[in-house]
Amino acid sequence: MKTAKGTIEHNNWKEEPYYDQVPLKSTEARIDCIFHGDIEARALTRYLMQYPTPETCHYSGYLVVDGTLGGKSGRFVIYEIGDWMKGVATSRWQIAEGSATDQLQGLKGHGQYQAEHDKTVRYELSYEL
Repeated sequence: MKTAKGTIEHNNWKEEPYYDQVPLKSTEARIDCIFHGDIEARALTRYLMQYPTPETCHYSGYLVVDGTLGGKSGRFVIYEIGDWMKGVATSRWQIAEGSATDQLQGLKGHGQYQAEHDKTVRYELSYEL
């Protein structure tokens, strides 16, 4: 497997509650992500987020990635699941099987990142084509 590394910018974060009854809060977040590094791309991102406490969040969602990976162009979908605890987000990725297009057809892989609020997000993706 090859390894892709780089950074992610989370822009235009829009989070709206769809359930908010103390102590639980449920939201939907819409984010524009920009990847730099071995992935050069933009990604439309949607998360469903659950806050059992104000200090804890569990989330999952999809990123529709459009750009290049290792110099090859196309689109693919990442399924992400993660937790935000003590100010740190820890996410795990899985490339949705069969989602890759163009030069990225057949792409498979998984990855992760950790991020503190307002800090640079560094990703790592193990993949094969």
